[in-house]
Amino acid sequence: MIAAIKQRLMALKAQLSASSQVMISLRNFHSSSVSSLESTPTIASPTTTSSVTAPRSATRSRPLEYTSTSTYYPTNYLTPADLFATLSSKSKPGHVLPLGANPELQTLASAVVTTMRKIWSKATWSNRLYLVERLTEFRFRNNLMEDSDLALDWSILLFVQATETIPSSKVTYIKSLAALFRRQGRDLPLCSLLVTALRGESTIPTHQAVPALDHHIDRMLQRAQLDSNPNLELAIFIMYKTASRADEVLRLTKDQFILATPQMIVVEWLSKTKTTRLDPWRTSAWTVIVHPEAPMTRYVEVIKKLEPETPLLDWSTTKFCSWMQSDPATENLSAQSIKRGALTILSHMVLGGQLDISLIPRLAKHKVEFDVFPATTLRYLDDRVTLAKMMRTQEATALLPCLPRARPPLVNPHATLPLPPPLARRPRGRPRMNQEASPDLPPRAATLPPMARPLDTTLNARQEGLTIAERVRQRHLQQQHQH
Repeated sequence: MIAAIKQRLMALKAQLSASSQVMISLRNFHSSSVSSLESTPTIASPTTTSSVTAPRSATRSRPLEYTSTSTYYPTNYLTPADLFATLSSKSKPGHVLPLGANPELQTLASAVVTTMRKIWSKATWSNRLYLVERLTEFRFRNNLMEDSDLALDWSILLFVQATETIPSSKVTYIKSLAALFRRQGRDLPLCSLLVTALRGESTIPTHQAVPALDHHIDRMLQRAQLDSNPNLELAIFIMYKTASRADEVLRLTKDQFILATPQMIVVEWLSKTKTTRLDPWRTSAWTVIVHPEAPMTRYVEVIKKLEPETPLLDWSTTKFCSWMQSDPATENLSAQSIKRGALTILSHMVLGGQLDISLIPRLAKHKVEFDVFPATTLRYLDDRVTLAKMMRTQEATALLPCLPRARPPLVNPHATLPLPPPLARRPRGRPRMNQEASPDLPPRAATLPPMARPLDTTLNARQEGLTIAERVRQRHLQQQHQH
């Protein structure tokens, strides 16, 4: 009995001794980490174990960018800058933990990086990193590579001023660069100050996209049909009917079409748009497409053939614009033309008393200060089709005329479809700040005729008669003459 007790005490003593050694090791590791951070910070490198001395900010430290040179772990953690480069790459996330780490932790780290990528779209990642490359070249060329928040703040301002762009572009550049560096823990008060100062000038439009009206949409739909590209045809139809940006529609997947019948198509946007990426629960998160002129059977068949998790059309916005501008009838249209044209037609419907004005920003997926439903209420409702119908966007989509129509489609639109009215010539590239408009540009009335102009000089009618928008304008003018 006594011998068993002695053996038990010896085992407990051995365990206490091992625990003490662990505590001592942890205490030494903590002391070495603190001392290395307080003495000279080092920037971790993703590919080598050597460290580079860098000055700290005069106001605050950035512990995310500085790691210990302790012998317990190799210094190959990704710095925030390298992590952003990993996030923006098309390949799978690489090693974001030490090479000797547990494989299970590597898997978890890769999943974390994959989730981080969703904060911005791929196009936003690439555009912002391209700006970072240009900023780095500017800083290196002008000897502005000091690693401090104040130096970075001034470098961004000087770089943006050197671009000689219009105020709206400067605001975009500053906000894009500041968003990247603030995610890395940098403090950029001067950038915020300049954005506030430029906001008044940047909101004044110097150039707007030429609106694509219904006859332009018909022509593009028939071109896509002749090209035997049903996915492109469906994408154009949805861009126009939902007043959406090209990249929002091109990235649609099959699961976002929560209802697809010849009489009604319901699209669920949620976090797949630019404005709802971080705030998806809005009344504009669903759009109901109805087309009273003819059944949408052709488009429903395309939706049913989509593969899960596969985008509707594997095109970039640039490729779509190039295709659209390859036709002389639509060569002056741009990426925003379809959305602007749909909203232009709907604005005339509001004047004709056919549409509630509050449905225009909802269809356009623009954020409003006071939404009809709070996000909590939207989450409580399970029947998303009923929820989408409650938002009444079908009242707006029904008023946007385009193909398919009750009449049979034209066989060769390039030969039989009359060319749309000439569009205003858009200068190549954006005008620089304080640059006067070109004198040979037609007046604005040639692009968007005012309501008071005679009908015979407004938007040209088709051979079979006036469009719906023109009939609304005609009725509105007749009412004005009667009064």
